[in-house]
Amino acid sequence: MDFDKLSEKLQSLVMKAFELARNSRHAEITSVHMYKAILGDDTIDGLLEKLNMNKREMLALTDAYLKR
Repeated sequence: MDFDKLSEKLQSLVMKAFELARNSRHAEITSVHMYKAILGDDTIDGLLEKLNMNKREMLALTDAYLKR
């Protein structure tokens, strides 16, 4: 994958996922790291509201999963 061809927003999310993995001392970036990076971004807040999804609960579950 050519990182430079990704949109700036996607590059930012990938870098955030990388930082999450590194700070947790994980050897690789997983889909859960990407999921948390996306949830942590306010871009999807409107979508989550329309779907009646609790962002705080989703983040807490994601954090618990990553701590395993």
